[in-house]
Amino acid sequence: MAIRTLDIYLPEGLCRHLNARKTHRFFTPVTDAFSELGFDVHWVVDTDAARLASLGKNAYAMFHYKDPFHDRALDARSAYIGPFYKLESETYRQDFRTTGKKFRPAKIDANLAQRFFRNWRENVIGQPTPTHTGAVFVPLQGKLTRCRVGQTMSPIDMIKTTLQHEQNRDIVIKKHPREVYSDAELQALDRVLEHPRAHLVDGDLNDLLAGCDYVVAQNSSVALKGLFHRKPGILFAHSEFHHAFQSVQYAPVTQCFDRVLTHPPAYAKFLFWYLQRNCINTSREFVKDRILAQCREFGWEM
Repeated sequence: MAIRTLDIYLPEGLCRHLNARKTHRFFTPVTDAFSELGFDVHWVVDTDAARLASLGKNAYAMFHYKDPFHDRALDARSAYIGPFYKLESETYRQDFRTTGKKFRPAKIDANLAQRFFRNWRENVIGQPTPTHTGAVFVPLQGKLTRCRVGQTMSPIDMIKTTLQHEQNRDIVIKKHPREVYSDAELQALDRVLEHPRAHLVDGDLNDLLAGCDYVVAQNSSVALKGLFHRKPGILFAHSEFHHAFQSVQYAPVTQCFDRVLTHPPAYAKFLFWYLQRNCINTSREFVKDRILAQCREFGWEM
C-alpha cells in the first residue's frame, strides 16, 4: 500500500508551538510541502515508545536528532550554520549522505561561490576582533578520555598528538560550553595543560578563530565555521564535511600537519557546495522543493 502519511516526531514544546499555529523554519515547510502533495501530516510528541511504534505504521517517520532506525525513517537536523538543515538516513557521521560524496572544486562556479561566501560570512561570524595570535585552536567536544565511534583517538590524545607534531605554535584549547565534564576528564585535561604551550581559554569563539593559524578538532562544527574565517583545519574523526580539511581518517597524522597550511581548501567553493548544494537553505523560496528532493534521494515515494 502506498504511503500517504508523514509523522514528525518532535519535543512536546515544539509540538505545542506548531499546534498554536506558530512557525518553525524547517518543520513548517516540511509540513506544507507534504500537505500540498496530499499527505496526512501529524506532529507526534517524541518518546522512545512513540519512535519504536513507528516501525509498525504505514507512514514515513521524520525524527529530530534521533536514530532513523528503519527504512521509512529520516533524521532532520541543523547543518550547524545559520538556516541550513539536512536529512540523514544513518546514525553515524561516517555514513551521512555527504561523507562519501566527491567535492570537485573545478565544477563549482567561482562567482556563485564567492557571492554566497560574502553574503553569509558576516551573517555567520559577525565582526570578530581583528587579532592574530598564530596559535592552533582546539575546540573540544565531549568524552575527553574516550575514543568514540568514528574517532581515531580520544580528545585528550588528540591534544597530545597536536603538541607532538606542532613544535612552534601555542595550542589554545576551549571547553565546550554545554558539556559537563567529569572529574577524571578535567584531571586529564589539567595534566595536558602542564605543557608550556598548552593553554585553556574562555574567549569569544569567533575571535579565537580569527586569531588562530589553523584548527584541530574531532569533527566539531567550529572547524566548519572556521572556513568562513579562511582558517584551514585538521579533523581527527569522521565527518560529513571532511572534504575541506586534512583528515587523520584518510591520511597519516604527520602528513596532515605538514599540509594543513600549505594546502588550504577552496573555502568559498566548499561552503557553497556543502551548504547550498547539499543542505537545505530554509531562508530561500525553494525550501519545500529541496526538502522533497532530499526525501526522494533517500527513496521516499511521493
